[in-house]
Amino acid sequence: MLKFQCVVVVLVLYLEGSFSQLNVCGHAPFNSRIVGGQNSTPGAWPWQASLQSPSYGGHFCGGSLINDKYILTAAHCVNSISMSGLTVYLGKQTLSGSNPNQIVRGVTEVIIHPDYNSATLNNDIALLLLNSSVTFSGYITPVCLAGQGSTLSAGTNSWITGWGNTATGVQLASPGVLQEAMVPIVDTNVCNLLLGFGSITPNMVCAGYLQKGGTDTCQGDSGGPLVTKQGAAWIQTGITSWGIDCAQPYKPGVYTLLTPYRQWISTKITQNPPGFVTKRNPVTAYLGKVTFTGINSHQVTRRVEKVILHPKYNSTTKDNDIALLRLHASVTFSKYITPVCLAGLDSVLPENTISWVTGWGNVNSTVPSSSLQEAMVPILNEEICRYLLSPGILTTNMICAGYRNGGPRICQ
Repeated sequence: MLKFQCVVVVLVLYLEGSFSQLNVCGHAPFNSRIVGGQNSTPGAWPWQASLQSPSYGGHFCGGSLINDKYILTAAHCVNSISMSGLTVYLGKQTLSGSNPNQIVRGVTEVIIHPDYNSATLNNDIALLLLNSSVTFSGYITPVCLAGQGSTLSAGTNSWITGWGNTATGVQLASPGVLQEAMVPIVDTNVCNLLLGFGSITPNMVCAGYLQKGGTDTCQGDSGGPLVTKQGAAWIQTGITSWGIDCAQPYKPGVYTLLTPYRQWISTKITQNPPGFVTKRNPVTAYLGKVTFTGINSHQVTRRVEKVILHPKYNSTTKDNDIALLRLHASVTFSKYITPVCLAGLDSVLPENTISWVTGWGNVNSTVPSSSLQEAMVPILNEEICRYLLSPGILTTNMICAGYRNGGPRICQ
């Protein structure tokens, strides 16, 4: 017997992460130098971390909080570091003096990307496991991470933060206030020409001002975040990695691009995973719609403000192929717009159960439909479906429906 629970739900793609992390990540309630930058205000960048060690006399690299127990940083910062005395500061505004919102955590594990190359700095990414969980506040919040498929176009304004040198060989003046600066993304081909052909791999991204220079990350900023803003949320798109001198004309900074590492991060953080956000074109949801053309008198539209993919979605196998869209405003129900009920946890769906599929997909392999289509299909036996499809395609999170001799089915 099927048990149902009624909820309002829109299922799509475009955003990945755990529900708890996506609810809080990337929000900086107090946000209104790096080289050529300026002092930040307390709480402006609540994910910013300071990595400190007695071996370096204190601060040596930056990082970012991505959930309640993990810090994201550059591999070159921690590749040869001793965990003895390694500490992470969060909620910190100045390197010295009073920091009332500051907390300190030790590190129990350093996870370097297995393909990190210390010579080329390819795959310059690492995770730090903290010795105890962090309680979020207005001054300490995880950042959202760019999801697989995110695009970062040349000219996109991004922000860099850190306590590094303010010029080549010039340390940040006491008390060492956290610096911030805005830098535009630089075309990868242009960056390769400027810094040496082949030095910029597909796992890197460049940012900075080409002609005037003057604004850049520098020594001590390594491992810190490169972020962009999407709506109300800040999304980390890169990790400060390397550069030639600091803030020189035609020598942009180089950052580890985060989008290729979504799968690696997810395999390392299996509990309470970070919030991954895929930045693409805006999405609009239509309800009460029957045709793509002509009059739809009962139609309402809502802008999508957040898309949430299942954290274990696999784009290759399509396992866990489920997502949620949060609309920017509530929907008023009517006889043309009502929520669907969902099958409960212990529901069973026997073979040959008559089901219905609906959509505006192609009515054959190439011809799209302009009107909402409906079709009745029976549930197929799981073993028969496995036999009909290639071995290993069907997972325990999937079910098959249709006619073995062809007929109505869903299409592209």
